[in-house]
Amino acid sequence: MAWDNLDRNLRAAGMGAADLVKVTLYLVGDIDAGARREVIARHLGDHRPCMTLVVPAALATPEIRVELDAWASRGND
Repeated sequence: MAWDNLDRNLRAAGMGAADLVKVTLYLVGDIDAGARREVIARHLGDHRPCMTLVVPAALATPEIRVELDAWASRGND
């Protein structure tokens, strides 16, 4: 759901995954690494922005287990 929200926000700004320059993933608990890579590949394709994975003990509330912080930039045409 977090990646889908990010995709929608990028599209609303006239951008796409190729415009991402930095992504920070915050994942609480055991998140299957293979499944995580599959979701990232589905949303980013061959694009590889700078990416950081943070595994905190908790986020803002106990029911939140995933958070994305993303920076995108569009070059001058």
